[in-house]
Amino acid sequence: MFFTQNPYLKALYAVYKTPQVLAVPSEKWRLHDQGADVPLSTYEKWMHHKYLHTFQVLREGAVLINKEPLLQTAPRSVQKQWMDALLLHDYGRAFEVSPQKETYAFSFCHGITGAQKALELGETSLNVLVPILVHDQMDNAFVEASDEQLEQIEKFRCQPPEEKQAVYIIRKAYRATSAADKKWIRYGIGLVRDADTLSNLREYRRMLRFLEKEPVAEISPRVKEEILSDDYVKVEYVKTWPDKCCMYLSWAYHFNFPATFHEVLQAQILEHFCEDVYGKIETANTPAQMERLRREIDSILNHIRAFDASKRFMVPVLPENRSTPSSVRTYLQSYLFQNKV
Repeated sequence: MFFTQNPYLKALYAVYKTPQVLAVPSEKWRLHDQGADVPLSTYEKWMHHKYLHTFQVLREGAVLINKEPLLQTAPRSVQKQWMDALLLHDYGRAFEVSPQKETYAFSFCHGITGAQKALELGETSLNVLVPILVHDQMDNAFVEASDEQLEQIEKFRCQPPEEKQAVYIIRKAYRATSAADKKWIRYGIGLVRDADTLSNLREYRRMLRFLEKEPVAEISPRVKEEILSDDYVKVEYVKTWPDKCCMYLSWAYHFNFPATFHEVLQAQILEHFCEDVYGKIETANTPAQMERLRREIDSILNHIRAFDASKRFMVPVLPENRSTPSSVRTYLQSYLFQNKV
């Protein structure tokens, strides 16, 4: 059982019983994270990554609520539900792994699996269920598409019957929700997606352990076209390490809140990631090749910095009579720092 001094998290674990996702990392894991040469199986590496990722997403989300004016306007009860969604966003991942065989296999849609398992555990809040359900999607089709359109989505068609049923239960509840409450659900979706992406960008060193690409200092033409068009770089276009680097850089175009985009720029997260990629492929390329790659990446980074974020970020909604920013800040400081999450 995971040990924590935080009373809120203790209560949450008592309800959700999530030792599969939040199992205590072994001493081997701790040494591995500190850079020691400790042999770990593929399964152990994956669970180590997800353990750390879960809490990083929780922290990123809490900080974003504190920094983003749109999120500060939410009632405290909604913010607590968002915390649950952040903590459980990858709950479906717990059902992809096999400790006995020490293997892992990605499910077709772990968002559906996570939402269905959360329903089984008694969760009813749409501020928790919907963000979990759609956090790994490009859109919100699982809740907003028509029944006919839903049945045409391959990710949905391939799910077990009990998971399909869970999606229909959540959709029905979502459609019966008022427009005012749907606003908080949509903000929760954006929050979980932003915190998840921001965490992945910060965790690039752990992510790099799972990647195997050609070490040539070249960006494929299709990848360059995608990222300079302010679009996602699709996995099927990625052939080299610089391609993979560009795929992660392109995530910056698709944040939901200005605070997230500004955090990435101010912390120079993208630049640090690029430098690590350079170090990984440097010995396989000539100085001239590396210099050319650096110029291309610098040009892409300048393009991202100049990106007109207002095109994609959520349109501000006039707040109702909600908690003041100072009260929200006090709550979050207590949540994160005094309880030492």
